[in-house]
Amino acid sequence: MADTSNWKLYDAAKRELCDGTFNATGLFYASLFTSSSNAADPTLKTLTEVTNEVPRVNGYGGAMPITTSWDVIANGMRFNFAPFNWTAVGGSMISTH
Repeated sequence: MADTSNWKLYDAAKRELCDGTFNATGLFYASLFTSSSNAADPTLKTLTEVTNEVPRVNGYGGAMPITTSWDVIANGMRFNFAPFNWTAVGGSMISTH
């Protein structure tokens, strides 16, 4: 289950969103990482820097493409993405890291 609180952007993403080099619409990718991952480090710049991805077995094949869009809402903007899920096949996707 995804965190339902406000998501935080990496420092590099904030910078590129503000200067116009980051296109925050279209196709994004979602991946699963273990609790021992460094994904919470705001200084990361690329996906290859994130450690401890869930093993690619039993239905998890790595990054899943998702379609995104933005809506204007009262007092701000809302980032939307199409629902997606991974389904375990032949065993658990739970990591043993």
